[in-house]
Amino acid sequence: MKRSIASVALALIAGCESPETGNDVPRVVDSGGVRVVTNVDLAGVPVLSVDRAPELHVGWDDGDPAFEAIYSGALFPGGGAAVTDLQAANLIVIEPSGAFNVIGRRGEGPGEFRRLTAVQVLPSGNLFTWDQSLQRATEFDRDGSLVSTVTFPSLGDVTLEPNGMIGEDRIGWIPTGFAVRRRETGADWMSGQLAVTSLNGTTMDTVAAVPMALLEYEDGRPLSIPFMRIGLGGAWRDGFVWTSSDAPQAVWLSPDGDTTQVSHWPSSRQEVSDSVWRGHEALTRERMSDVPEEVVSGRLATQKARATAFLPEFRSVAVAPDGALWLGRFEVESLQSRRFLVLAPDGVVRSWVQFERPVRVLDLSEEMVLVKELDPLGIEAVAVYRLPS
Repeated sequence: MKRSIASVALALIAGCESPETGNDVPRVVDSGGVRVVTNVDLAGVPVLSVDRAPELHVGWDDGDPAFEAIYSGALFPGGGAAVTDLQAANLIVIEPSGAFNVIGRRGEGPGEFRRLTAVQVLPSGNLFTWDQSLQRATEFDRDGSLVSTVTFPSLGDVTLEPNGMIGEDRIGWIPTGFAVRRRETGADWMSGQLAVTSLNGTTMDTVAAVPMALLEYEDGRPLSIPFMRIGLGGAWRDGFVWTSSDAPQAVWLSPDGDTTQVSHWPSSRQEVSDSVWRGHEALTRERMSDVPEEVVSGRLATQKARATAFLPEFRSVAVAPDGALWLGRFEVESLQSRRFLVLAPDGVVRSWVQFERPVRVLDLSEEMVLVKELDPLGIEAVAVYRLPS
């Protein structure tokens, strides 16, 4: 097992001098073979707006698929995309023309799914899908024909999911869930593992431990804390990137789990003001609309008593194939984000990217971004936008 990236990053911070005040040029130093980038000022970072007219949009027009719970997605290099629908238990391939093909159905047989949580486009152009419940990887060609099915051994208490290709013949896996165990009163970061498998293998090579969620306990039970601090990241062609939402910092790792680069930037987190809390209350009530009012009110009262002074630094993370990083700004009124802070592969803050409405980024290429959108009634759609330059 490699050393935790949290301890590596803290050691690097301690070994670096603070940048000069007023210097808006990123400061880059070498610390024991690790590139450390300090972005000093976000005030001059450009804000780029995504074109309102997407290259592809499916979900809101007559004849479009009726998405129930879009969970993950992947872009095809030549255009089009594939997305998973967690509730419908199927895979939808969308061509550049907007034509679509629904693959699979709920079940446990070949080509069927119980909990379809990930899809990746392989170098061959085929689709690699992951069923979290069945612990099964299934490969399809673009037309939906089943190519192969492989069942993995139990992954233990931590849930891992495939997140991207590393090179041409390896798949990077990241932690996305864990089993909560009873423990003493206090706070503790739950950790998960980054792992790598060969393209056709089932043996997980664990390469690094990463922070997943900061949990607080009372009398041995986890507390309900609003605005929880979590670890987020992804795989790219040269390894992994990992962050934790309580700090403006990202760590790049090699396929073997060695830290190669750390980037810092000024905090842009928001104070939990009365207006912010009202937004959180509105979103909570919307999500718990079928729960009795006394239960909802009790939960909100408990959360307010335990709320931190500031929101997390960001809500979501997406990693591009070249190692660029998109950090979705935390918005209390939505589970998605309108604005994203973009870091280049070299760790330098590149820009803010802003969408017209809140979105969840599903995948990125060098020119396109695949997102999930919601209309005012909560109807889901898939859109592909050209990246602003």
